[in-house]
Amino acid sequence: KYVMVFNCSDGLDFKSLGRMFSGLAQTGSWSCFDEFNRIEVEVLSVVAQQIACILSAVSRRERNFTFEGANIPLNLNCGIFVTMNPGYAGRSELPDNLKALLRPVSMMAPDFTLICENTLLSQGFEESRALATKVAILYELMEKQLSKQDHYDF
Repeated sequence: KYVMVFNCSDGLDFKSLGRMFSGLAQTGSWSCFDEFNRIEVEVLSVVAQQIACILSAVSRRERNFTFEGANIPLNLNCGIFVTMNPGYAGRSELPDNLKALLRPVSMMAPDFTLICENTLLSQGFEESRALATKVAILYELMEKQLSKQDHYDF
């Protein structure tokens, strides 16, 4: 299943987000709202009510439900995911009613040596562990010392 990713900004309002949520609910699509806490707190309060409405209809397994004054069909496969970068300037704290609707998941930096080792193993390298360590160090050095241009995306 594809996940549509939307970059959030402080320019989003509850009407545009409501249209997105309506489309997700009707089509059964999944969407990730990246940097969700960049949206203004006032808008997030309304968004919490919109998400609660959809989640309530999903939990009751309704075929149709009323969303933002319109009766729309509901595809139970819809999914709403958000990412946040707390602590940055211009980021909002989520309202409590919105926090209650979302499940937190912590992320951490991946183990590049392990990723390299598995990639090398899948390609048939027999000495993958020693080689993976060297490749991971090489990538780390390139990331630190090369230009930050897009074609050097590590």
